[in-house]
Amino acid sequence: MAALKADTAGAHVVNLFGQRIESVEVARLLEEQASEDITVTARGDPMPIMLPPPDDSAVILQDWSPTPLSQGLKKTIKYYRANAGVES
Repeated sequence: MAALKADTAGAHVVNLFGQRIESVEVARLLEEQASEDITVTARGDPMPIMLPPPDDSAVILQDWSPTPLSQGLKKTIKYYRANAGVES
């Protein structure tokens, strides 16, 4: 929303930077955070993600900071459990 409300002229590219993390670590965090008997696996080579070129993000989104993956997964799982009638 901040990018939409920014008082800047013209069109700007905005990248929301976060953690660069291997898929096996994402699978491990999902298993850890789910607190249920689930198995999550990841296979194959890591995705070849390149850092994007510098843009106007810092100017437009001055108060933005990334959420750590483990915290975001925890909040997401809690939200969907609450909204699906499953107790967390």
